Parts: sequence; structure tokens; C-alpha cells
Amino acid sequence: MKLNLSENLIKLSKLLQGDLFIVGGFVRNALMGFCETDIDLTGSKTPEEVIHLLKNQFSVVSDYASFGSLLIMAGEEKYEYTTFRSDSYLNEKHRPTEIFFTKDIEVDAKRRDFTANSVYYNIESGEIIDPLKGIIDIEKKLLRSCNGEKTFQEDGLRILRLLRQMGELNYSIEKETFKYLSNNISMLKGITAERKRVELDKILICDTKYSVSSNEKLFEVLELMKDLAVWKYLIPELMEGVGVEQNPIYHLHDVFYHTIYATINAKPHIRLATLLHDVGKVKAFKDTGAFVIHPEVGSDLVHEILGQNGLKYSKNQVNVTARLVKYHMIDINGDMKENKLRAFFIENQDIIEDLILLKTADGNGRKVVSNADVIKKWQNLWEKMHLEKVPFSVSDLAINGTTVKDIVGIENIKHISTILKKLQIEVSTNRIKNEKGILESYIPRLLKEVSKC
Repeated sequence: MKLNLSENLIKLSKLLQGDLFIVGGFVRNALMGFCETDIDLTGSKTPEEVIHLLKNQFSVVSDYASFGSLLIMAGEEKYEYTTFRSDSYLNEKHRPTEIFFTKDIEVDAKRRDFTANSVYYNIESGEIIDPLKGIIDIEKKLLRSCNGEKTFQEDGLRILRLLRQMGELNYSIEKETFKYLSNNISMLKGITAERKRVELDKILICDTKYSVSSNEKLFEVLELMKDLAVWKYLIPELMEGVGVEQNPIYHLHDVFYHTIYATINAKPHIRLATLLHDVGKVKAFKDTGAFVIHPEVGSDLVHEILGQNGLKYSKNQVNVTARLVKYHMIDINGDMKENKLRAFFIENQDIIEDLILLKTADGNGRKVVSNADVIKKWQNLWEKMHLEKVPFSVSDLAINGTTVKDIVGIENIKHISTILKKLQIEVSTNRIKNEKGILESYIPRLLKEVSKC
């Protein structure tokens, strides 16, 4: 097999005297005949030797040279080079505590995660080196650990990587590897929240990375995470929904399986919110004997699960996700009056399109009673408001803050933004027209309202 590589890679190989290999996903994917991915480089030369041989030819960043890793840059091309090595791990840490460089490619292969990712391609000769018979596993679409149970004992993050790659590649887990995986789930407790978050994000969209997977495979992965109790170390609240039955008029599934069906049917960018949309149901039922307040309870839980004491998502993503969860049952029966819904759309315009998508996924996860009519109602009104060119911002009003100040006086300056916001709602709900004279005439009335608050 001869890969089509850049001139920079060819030059790199020559400078390193032919001792340069591509390893991992790029080679695996090439053998599978589909989309390429990032190129990881390796070879027997130490970081010091590489730096010396590439001097004045390529830019090299050596921040992680003690781990055998270098970043090699040539224009816009960037490659990570890692010297053949073996690793030693202690105390369930993701990073190795000791590094041992080696000339033996098989030793290097065994410290990798799965055999499908341990196939090497020599850039100079075009030769494939397959020390662990990874090509056979690629052909069988199997994920097999490179070093038996030690693969997971050394690094618990590989549990999540295995599940993610299972979904991305549409692979199965080799029998013995599954046993090793099952025996070492508790290794996840030593993984940092940040690394769990990164892998969870990738798992939730694993069916979209390549063309070989599907949302049915994503379902298989999410269900397996339940069976293996992986969720216990990511979002334990999801496990509480297992076996919790729901009203059969609306649902065929318990809380957990409804959540999973909804998630796999959601657009990729709102799958996290969909995964959490009913996370408050169990607690709501325990507290009140009913599910009614679960959106509000769930919204509070989102802050705990995703916040700085949880998976450490960004403040913005936590807040947006919490709002989507809080409002996903708004107008659930489709009986909200149009003016009230218009006001809600204005107040939450930044999330309305995603909220419609979440409602759609929620409905698709029920499999009993469709909410298609409500979705259509929302879509039509959202489109109608844009066609009407309603003021989605106070800056779209025919007057500004200076006009309001001239009417209410400097002593009421603190009320200006509130008055503008109320005018925006009045116009958006078609109570008044967005005309300067009409808006000005409304200001004294609104001042009386806000002054009483």
C-alpha cells in the first residue's frame, strides 16, 4: 500500500534517515478505505536526535520531550512525533509516571490502546508493519486491547476511548477485551472531569465522524454504558431512570430508555441537552409524587452535573443547556396563547431554534403520542415573527434610550432599559406598532408600571 503523502512528510522521513512511521487512526482508516484523520508520527529516534536532525529544516516544539513527544511544524502542517517507548502508570493516572525509550516496534505497539490502532506505515518504503496483527482486527471490525487487561489498568480513559471508537468505526469489542473492560470500570474514578467531558462530547456524536456508523450504533454505545455502569462515573443521575416507568399514554419506555431514544434522534449539537432533558424526573417524583416539576428540577441538576463541581463545561454551555432543559415542556399541549408564546420567543430567542429541535427529539423518543402539531405551531410562529420583522432587539425599535430619557426624566434613568424591553414585547405581540409617535405615547404608562415594582 502506498499512501499519498505531502512533500513535507517525505522530506521529514529523509531527514530522519527513513526511521519515520505513521501509526494509528490514519493507517487504520486508509486500510478501511475511508476518510483520513490526523497523522501521528513515530520512530525509534529520541527527541534529542530528532531535534538535531531537523535543525534549520522544520520548527519543533519540545514541551513534552520528556514524554518522548515533539510537535513538528511545516507551514500549516503540524505533526506529533513520539519516540518508540514503553510506559509505566501508577495510581490510576492518565499520564505515564515513567517513560522508557526503545528500538523495538513491538514494545511500542503494546503500549498503545487497541490493535486496530497499532498498525505502522513506513513513509520511506511504503511498508506496513503489523506487530500485533491489527490488520486482521480491522478486517473483522474488532477492537482488541494491545496488552491484555493492562491496557485498561494502565489508563482508565481507554474505557471511554473504546466506547467512542466502537461508535465512530461501527466496530464490535473482542470477547476477551470486553471482559477486561468490564473488570476495570472503576478505573474511571481516577480520570479528571475535563477528560471525561471531552470523551463524552465525542461519544455523543460518534455516529457522525465517519460515514460507516449510524445512530443505531450510538444507541448500542449508550446502552452499553448503562450495562457496564459507565454512567455512574459520568452522569450517575441517568442510571436512576432505569426501570422508572412513565405514563403509557405518552411513553413506551422507562425514563432511561426514553432519554436514549430521544438522544439518538437529536441533532448532534443538542444531544447533550437531550441526554439531560429528563434528568430531573426521578428526583421530582421522589419529592412530589409526580413528574410535573421535572424541567425545573432538571435545570438545577444540570448546573450540578455540568458545572465546576461536575464535568466542568463552560459557564455558557451550562447555562444554555439548563435553559433548554427548563423550557422543554413549555406549551407541551399546544394551548399557549400566541401573544404569550411571542413574548416567550423574544425573551429566549437565542435558544428557540434549539428548543424546537429538542422538542422534536423528545417527541421522537416517545414512540406513542406525537408532538408534531406543537412543533409545527412553533415553527410557523417563529417564521411568521421573522417575516413580520418584529424587534428581536431593543435596537430594532423606532426609538432609543435617549428618547425614553427625555420623556421620563433623568431621575428615572434606572427604568430606561426596562421600559425599552417592555416596548419590545408590546410591539412583538402586536399590541402596538413600531412607530415613533406610538411608542412615545406608551412610555408614561409603562413608567407608572415599572415604578410600582
